[in-house]
Amino acid sequence: MNTKTFFLVVASLVLATLASCSKDPAELCEQANAYLEGGKIDGKDVAPDKAKAFALWSEAAEQGYAAAKRDLGRCYLEGWGVEKDAKKAIDLFTQASEQGDSLSLWLLCDCYTKGVGVSNDKKKAMEYLTQSAERGYALAQDSLGKMFYAEAEADTLPNGHTYADALTWFKKAAEQGVASSQYYAGKLLEKEGETHYTVGDDSQSTDTKWKEIASWYQKAAEQGYAPAQTAIATCYQWGWGVERNPAKSMEWLQKAANAGDVNGQSQLGFAYLIGNGVAQNRGLAEYWLRMAADKGDAAAQDAMKLLQ
Repeated sequence: MNTKTFFLVVASLVLATLASCSKDPAELCEQANAYLEGGKIDGKDVAPDKAKAFALWSEAAEQGYAAAKRDLGRCYLEGWGVEKDAKKAIDLFTQASEQGDSLSLWLLCDCYTKGVGVSNDKKKAMEYLTQSAERGYALAQDSLGKMFYAEAEADTLPNGHTYADALTWFKKAAEQGVASSQYYAGKLLEKEGETHYTVGDDSQSTDTKWKEIASWYQKAAEQGYAPAQTAIATCYQWGWGVERNPAKSMEWLQKAANAGDVNGQSQLGFAYLIGNGVAQNRGLAEYWLRMAADKGDAAAQDAMKLLQ
């Protein structure tokens, strides 16, 4: 064996040994998350230790692991186990985003929106938000949907976005389980039937469309999203997309009202006032109508004037 070959063999053995000694970065990140707030590692409870979490993320980041760079950036941003350094956080978020990490793009959007570690730049923030949504980050998709919905509500065309644009992003986030997007997907599909704007295939029957609407409301309601609880209550009350069930309607309406949804409180108040699905109860009617009226519900305010 000549000298050159010998050194190549030795180098290969050294690299192989180093690789075998390196811990799996995904496992290191999992342990770091456990130490961040306190959790379990190998079935054993560990106390919160942000310094230990920082060290573990640092070790994983040194291996080039994008998620570790992102979470190490969060350490620098929040001061978890290390002195705060927003600029270093931005650098780590940028590195991770360049490796395809969608959450890092979301974090960069937040930093540019608030001017943390960088100058406030809403245009750049929007670019990062859009990239994050396009890479599949559900909360970014939900945010874009809400932004486009607000533009459509404000009727800022021709420069603004439409309800159809908002629905596209809401559906993407809804499919990933974001409750607010599930609600808005149902709401915009319902609006579609009212305004007759076209999104995709409009050959579905009204019943089929209502089943889809009710399905989104149901999923969001089951996650505790109060406006969706009111919406699915209405569906059960009238049999829109689901089998009519006044008792179930009242169950959801009660949950929505208890959760503070003003529409749910108003509807529940009127239900008790006229005995719709429940026995008439003026005391409960006044209680829920007053709750809604205090939040600005016009119908409840008018009803309270008549009841006084």
